[in-house]
Order: sequence, then structure tokens, then C-alpha cells
Amino acid sequence: MTQNSQTKNFCGLTETQLISIEKGFIWLGEATSPFSRKLYDRLLEEHPVTRKLLMATGVEEFQKAFLKGFEALVSAFRSGRHLGSALEEYWTVPIVELRPAIERRRFNKLAETFLKVVAECVEDAWSPAVEEAWRVAIKEIERELVDPGD
Repeated sequence: MTQNSQTKNFCGLTETQLISIEKGFIWLGEATSPFSRKLYDRLLEEHPVTRKLLMATGVEEFQKAFLKGFEALVSAFRSGRHLGSALEEYWTVPIVELRPAIERRRFNKLAETFLKVVAECVEDAWSPAVEEAWRVAIKEIERELVDPGD
């Protein structure tokens, strides 16, 4: 690896990790339906707190919103833009109003469910390096979106 690929950007991701996240986005875009359906079902099953929102949204709308939100996050990681402002383009509730409702413990459980579903869907492409890239990205999302007082 070159020195440049190991230099961390503003959010703590190396270039190599950022490329891994971008490749993940491309894969998720190609496998939107099976991945998002599996994630939707798993969230409903394992996280009762998401039921009201997910049932009101429906799986098709969830798929669209998930992809747009994920694309906004990847773009924000690459450009150095704040994650909250990137997501607010797709959410009707401002991040500052949403933040107090997001509990750190709940966020971490949701993130673990997300990682499990990604790992199940990508199978052989999942590796410790890929997992680490996703975890660094999730930590940045947590840092910026979860209430710092939790």
C-alpha cells in the first residue's frame, strides 16, 4: 500500500477504506432489492422501535430512501461535507431535531444489524479489512448524528 492510501481523511477513513465503502455502495445499488428487503425485514424483526416508521414507509420506499441516503453519505465522506447536511436533503426532519431521539445504545444495535446483513449478502467479499472500513464509517455517522449527551 502506498503512503497516500493509508492517510486518513477528515472522518478517519483511509483512501483504501473509502474505496471499499464506495464499492459497497455500487454493490448495494446492484443488489438493492434483496439487500434492502433483507435489512427491512431484519429491522422489523429485531428492532421493535423501527416498526412504526418502517410499516408507514413500506419496503419499496425504504429501498429508495436507503439508497439515496447511502449515496449522500458516501458523497459526504468523499467531499468532506458534514453528514447531517448531506442526509437532510432526503429526510423531512432536521438532524438537530432528530439527534436527541437517537440513543447511542440503539444506534449501535441498529449498526450491528446492518453489518450482519451486509456480511450475509456479500458473502466472500466480506473480509476483516472491509468490516473495519464499514465500522470506521459507522463511527463517523455515530459521532455526527447521535446525541453527544448519550
